[in-house]
Amino acid sequence: LPLDLIPDSLSLRTSLSLQTSLSLSVSLQDLSFSLYMKSRCGDRAAFDQLQSLSRNGDVVCLGYLLLVLQWSTIPLVIPSDKARAALMAREVVADLQKKTRDGSFDDCGALTHHEQAILGCLFCDGIGVQKNELLAVRLMTFAANQGHAQAQDNLGLCYDNGTGVSQD
Repeated sequence: LPLDLIPDSLSLRTSLSLQTSLSLSVSLQDLSFSLYMKSRCGDRAAFDQLQSLSRNGDVVCLGYLLLVLQWSTIPLVIPSDKARAALMAREVVADLQKKTRDGSFDDCGALTHHEQAILGCLFCDGIGVQKNELLAVRLMTFAANQGHAQAQDNLGLCYDNGTGVSQD
């Protein structure tokens, strides 16, 4: 239903518009995560699609793309590019800082679980940012508690290795 056919109730139009953009945003983030996971397994077509999606400037697409570039383990299919990943990481962090109240990630409730998981990875490994394992664990915990599978796995590794937490 086109929004211009809805009666002049501004709040109803605004509500429907926000709901539509939120559902599209979540779908794009979920698609980006799926392409990220396939790329990590060496799926070149998924990697190419993730690169194409990232051109629109979506921070989650960029975040997942930079993680593939940073951690590529199949260099003949998807070459690693740590320098490019670090540059992209700084851009992602700057964009996500704008979404927080005070520019820090102490209160990351304004971020989606995908954004929290990506930041957790960046801070855990020091990709484009100063390494901060305590912040990484906090971000991954927020994402994991919202059901982000990769954040749950990464958080488990942090506990196994004693990264940012007491080894368990």
